[in-house]
Amino acid sequence: MKRIIFILLGIVSFIILQSCNDRDEIRQDIDNLNDRVDKLQETIMQYNEQVAAYDALLTGTSWMVDFSEHDQGYTIKLNNGKKLEVYNGEADLDYSPFRIGLDEKSGKYVWYYNDEILKQNGETVPVVGENGVTPQVRVNENGRWEFSFDGEIWKEGDNALPRAGGTLFDDVKKTDENGNTWIEGTSKGIPCLTFSWTVGGIENVVTIPTLGGLKLTLEVGKQDGGKEYVEEIDFKIHKPFEVKVGESLTVNIKQKGVKTVVIETTDFAVQITDKKDVIPDPVSGEVDGVMTITPLSAISMENIYLKIFSAENFCKLVLVPVKVLS
Repeated sequence: MKRIIFILLGIVSFIILQSCNDRDEIRQDIDNLNDRVDKLQETIMQYNEQVAAYDALLTGTSWMVDFSEHDQGYTIKLNNGKKLEVYNGEADLDYSPFRIGLDEKSGKYVWYYNDEILKQNGETVPVVGENGVTPQVRVNENGRWEFSFDGEIWKEGDNALPRAGGTLFDDVKKTDENGNTWIEGTSKGIPCLTFSWTVGGIENVVTIPTLGGLKLTLEVGKQDGGKEYVEEIDFKIHKPFEVKVGESLTVNIKQKGVKTVVIETTDFAVQITDKKDVIPDPVSGEVDGVMTITPLSAISMENIYLKIFSAENFCKLVLVPVKVLS
């Protein structure tokens, strides 16, 4: 009889212990889900900050002064003193089904959930601006994502399970202004960051230069014929500017973000003017102008130094090599 009681007690104890273990595991799962929700909410707030800064970069109200690369992306220094962390598609971060993308109809950045635009009362909600809203996120009793724009009406989503995947951008890389991978010592012009990501079936690729694209380019002849606008003249590709003593040379230029030009030369008279009734190019933001160069002496070859300054007092140096013909 004692053996039967002992066995029964053992079975009951096993059931109780097993039940306690199950409860502990369930409680641990709930705690893990709650931790993930807290982290996701922080991530969404960081996304909002990123998009606000990114929007400022695109519209030209903020400039990328410099950037540095780290293991998971780049740290961008903005002209307002703030820093923006941008992670590439290989970043070791938790997957979030919430991403930011462009709405083709409104032309604004909006929230997506698994490639579908989140809507409030049937209307898309912009991420930034006067009507911008950040969705609230939680996990319901069934372990599924729920989101709300007003804290009252909640919509259910997928299971809130751990997944590995992308961040705000699928890829961020250092490039030239044409989006080509930057090669130290070889690439020309100013270094840029090119952002690419796909959401809602829409592929986005945007290249943002440092210093807000501050530049002055010169129209120069090529050795094999034709002309092009460049910031740096390479004699292997381009012809030097030539002008005769007693004459003047007119060079077409394009400027972007230039407020002041300081001209340094003792051998030429140089004048830079914008073309009449000119408006910035709607795509590049560049303004057409002309530079007139008149030699003051019969020198053979000399550089003209142009220091260009932006409204924020950023500065770049442009060299203009000129050959004087007798």
